[in-house]
Amino acid sequence: MRYKNYFLIIILLLSIASCNFFHSGKNDRVLNVIMLKSTLGCIYKDTTTAGFQYEIIKEFADSFDYKLNIILAENTESAIKQFTGGKGDILACALPVTTAMKQKITFSTPLYTAKLVLIQKKRSKKDNALLAKNIFDLEEKNIYVPENSPYIKQLEYVMEESGTKFNIIKSSQNMEKLAEQVSSEKIAYLAVNSLTAAYLSNKNPDLDYSISLGLNQFMAWGISKKEPQMGEQLNIFIENFVKTEKYREIYVKYFS
Repeated sequence: MRYKNYFLIIILLLSIASCNFFHSGKNDRVLNVIMLKSTLGCIYKDTTTAGFQYEIIKEFADSFDYKLNIILAENTESAIKQFTGGKGDILACALPVTTAMKQKITFSTPLYTAKLVLIQKKRSKKDNALLAKNIFDLEEKNIYVPENSPYIKQLEYVMEESGTKFNIIKSSQNMEKLAEQVSSEKIAYLAVNSLTAAYLSNKNPDLDYSISLGLNQFMAWGISKKEPQMGEQLNIFIENFVKTEKYREIYVKYFS
């Protein structure tokens, strides 16, 4: 009888251990994600949530059973401040991986590459002379960027390297508003990365972004140093996800 009781206790302990083992893959932890309030970041429409970066982070959260807590920021500068201040686990805002940015942020595996380009209004053959053909056509011209743009330093570098002096105008308006102003000819030039330019030209088909202002750069998210395990999960996820048909579907949805 005593041996029988021992046997039942062993079976019970093994059952509990087995349950714990299989449950170990479940993760009910809240994932605090800082994102830009935009169509490329995260935006709420009626009862749905959308956005290029949002759809990717949602796939990651679902894959590892994280519960998402989205923290929306109005601009890049605000998003970076909140993240470096410890308010988020992930900064799901694609930023150029530069030496200066690496001093502030630990980056994830890159999501894609993009380069800085010039947005201007397309011209008819009659007005084609008004279209800038290269950097040297921008001498003494005004180039607009959002006041928090991570590309301001790169534009200053372009001026220094090319010997072309143009005016960098920092605007309080976001990229979508500035693109509309280029389309309506209220301003002539806007500098953004090539992927954002593709998105903006879909909304405003009369925009041209064929002039390159820099080389391709890796674009990545920020990862909290306090969450090394989560960071490893995210890096592995991104490395594999960008090769999938699902990522292709999300990409085409916003940029084609």
